Amino acid sequence: MRVIGITGGIGAGKSKVSDILVSLGLDVINADEIGHQVYLPFTSGWDEVVREFGREVLTEDGEINRSELRSKVFNDPKALARLNQITHPRIRELLCQSISDWRNLGKRIIAFEAALLIEAEWNELADEIWVVTAPKSVIIERIINRSPRLNNHMIQSVIESQMPQSEREKFANIVIDNSGTINELKKIVEMNYNHTLGNLFREK
Repeated sequence: MRVIGITGGIGAGKSKVSDILVSLGLDVINADEIGHQVYLPFTSGWDEVVREFGREVLTEDGEINRSELRSKVFNDPKALARLNQITHPRIRELLCQSISDWRNLGKRIIAFEAALLIEAEWNELADEIWVVTAPKSVIIERIINRSPRLNNHMIQSVIESQMPQSEREKFANIVIDNSGTINELKKIVEMNYNHTLGNLFREK
């Protein structure tokens, strides 16, 4: 089974690429959605997060308030590293299980989307990596349009806290340029997907 790993920085459009692949008939695993399972109340992940960051990160219902947790670690590299130590191995395990489940179903090709694919060293789970990119000005405009409460300074801070786009591209088998329209993106994604499919069938 061939596995495509999709990643990119905030606002680059990795979820758009995933949506297009789904429309083409590909099954795409979302690592962020899988990650929610790590925070479920009274799981080992939940317990360790609460021990490390305190009960103030919980809602009244006992669920982890991810916004509150993000605010605790955003400007604290040590706290962020500790959170990653708690969550990344658990997400990886769930991701591996999901990939294995699709393989057992006889799938020839699937994909998974993960914002931290490279940073968490999940790239080794993929046979090829697609990095979605866009100019910073385009990214900022997109984020402002979808999250008006965020100002330019806040968005710049988030972008600067991430792995630089140029560094992420070093790990790419395919770079998806998402600087244009949605129709242009669809053509780029479809072309690369068909190329991957062609290679897969030639390997048979």
